[in-house]
Amino acid sequence: MRLDDEHYWALLRQLDDRDHMEFPRGYDHTATRAGFDSLAARLDQRFGCTCDVDRHVQDASRHGTIVIPDTATTSRDHITITISNFGN
Repeated sequence: MRLDDEHYWALLRQLDDRDHMEFPRGYDHTATRAGFDSLAARLDQRFGCTCDVDRHVQDASRHGTIVIPDTATTSRDHITITISNFGN
């Protein structure tokens, strides 16, 4: 289903929560970190490298960032993956 700008804004307003701007209500940091670390390990294995992993994000709605180095990709471009605190 394709949404137009009006629907996107309505969805954002519906999800907006002044008390939970960096993470949603019921956020489980421990479970999110375990999933993030598992993803980083799987990417290391899949690409045969050690990805650059930023786990030290503060005051943001993202949990962390994983960068697959350009030397591990067939395109020779790095790949950046940013994980949100909102959703899987």
